[in-house]
Amino acid sequence: MDEHGRLKNQLIAETMIHYPDRNATLTAPYMVFYKEAQPTWTVRAEQAEVSPDGKQVWLIGNTILGQPEKTMEIISRDVWVQLDSEHAETTAPTTVISNHGKTHSIGMRVFLSTERVELLSQVRGHYVLP
Repeated sequence: MDEHGRLKNQLIAETMIHYPDRNATLTAPYMVFYKEAQPTWTVRAEQAEVSPDGKQVWLIGNTILGQPEKTMEIISRDVWVQLDSEHAETTAPTTVISNHGKTHSIGMRVFLSTERVELLSQVRGHYVLP
């Protein structure tokens, strides 16, 4: 919940195994991030581990981050999510797909609350003017 009592993020999974004093392991996790009670980002992955304090999520395997209202998807793998700062990051190959083109990079950072995406290296893309 945010400071106004509104839903900030949500995590759903097919299965969850919680180990006392250790991480929780999830199968097929699905996350939704909200801003002012509206969904702004969705995240799907093959598996995930949640830290014991619930503040960090390690998305394991193929991972897709999407902005439903903006028809943009970010496809990568092994993404680290900091829930407090709403920050996601990976060093893996990444593809950003939008209505106007496709961009590839090695590594990315996504600042979910500000909707900023940083592509870290070897960036190349194809953009079509509307």
